Amino acid sequence: MKHGVIVIDSRYTIASVQRSLMILKLFNSERNKMTLSELSRLSGINKSSILRIITTLTQESFLKYDEISKRYSLGIELFRLGTVFGETMDLRNISREYIEKVSDETGLIVHLGILEESHVVIIEKLLPKQFRDSIAMVSKVGGVVPLHCTGVGKVLLSFQDDSKIDKLLKGYEYKKYSDKTISSYDELMAAIKTIRKNGYGINDGEHEPYIKCYTFPIFNYNNEIVAAMSLTGVVEKMNTYDSEYLVNTLREVTLKISSELGYKKVG
Repeated sequence: MKHGVIVIDSRYTIASVQRSLMILKLFNSERNKMTLSELSRLSGINKSSILRIITTLTQESFLKYDEISKRYSLGIELFRLGTVFGETMDLRNISREYIEKVSDETGLIVHLGILEESHVVIIEKLLPKQFRDSIAMVSKVGGVVPLHCTGVGKVLLSFQDDSKIDKLLKGYEYKKYSDKTISSYDELMAAIKTIRKNGYGINDGEHEPYIKCYTFPIFNYNNEIVAAMSLTGVVEKMNTYDSEYLVNTLREVTLKISSELGYKKVG
């Protein structure tokens, strides 16, 4: 780092990736459709080289090619990624007030996680004011936790279609973290069946032996699960709570967040 600026070692950059990103950045509201010649001129890359790059980008749906106009435009994959990013940021902003309130009222840790391929990404974690520095946990914002043995992971799985669950779990490694960790597909599917029946999940020492949590889903305007939220604490403390109180509290707050995202409860 020089004068507060991070210097990137050129040994770790890939020229073809840099060129691909540079091409995508050429598009804007005024230049939303361009020919091969225009892309070549603006990027400074010769036609034969740029053709290979944009063909790859088109095959992966980052660009779209119009056979009639012979022009390229941004593809659906960029829209999908932008939507995911937007939803994640909106979700964090919308849920922040609710998370702070429920964490301080219950004295428990709140986790907010989303599904990313075959793992969970923690997008928010908050400890109650009185315990902000007293509890150490594996999870952290931006961190990745397993699907099969975390409350957030199991709930995110449970509200997917069975076909998607099978796809996500193909070749999945059921790593053992404690003597309570789910260790097989059949065992996980049994847990999913229970979660679907109850509408929420409980994790009692499956990932971290001394941690217990209750987890509920959060849905969007399409009534699709977009995240899961848990109330978490040390097992001994969690067992002093009225479980009905925790379930009702978490159900209420996740329903409020879901409603803010446009969710309409059916039935």
